Amino acid sequence: MLSINDLSPAEQYVLKELDPEAMLVELPAGWTGNGTEDERRRAVPELRAAVAALAGRGLIDLFDFPYWPAPWHEAVPIPAAQVLSATADDEAWLRRGDRMSLLTLAVTDAGLTLWLMPGAAP
Repeated sequence: MLSINDLSPAEQYVLKELDPEAMLVELPAGWTGNGTEDERRRAVPELRAAVAALAGRGLIDLFDFPYWPAPWHEAVPIPAAQVLSATADDEAWLRRGDRMSLLTLAVTDAGLTLWLMPGAAP
């Protein structure tokens, strides 16, 4: 049975930040304490690995909003197997350009259970 203690510090941080969802661009800012762009950029590989691992375990979901703002029903779910490629562009982690879609993460029921009741997730 998975425990919160089985997660890396970066994985725990990502799961905690999704309350119940967060934009991808928010994660490096929070991880670095609103650090400089260089600090945020250096944080991206570790956060990307954490996001991919959590998605692979079914603890979070990744969604792409082609336009923002938009209602949740317009979000395009990204399969867990495609999370690494969908988040490969560091710019998607740092800012949202005028022509970029918005990647958003949401905690799943399993992720919420793990966070609220450590050791209770499958």
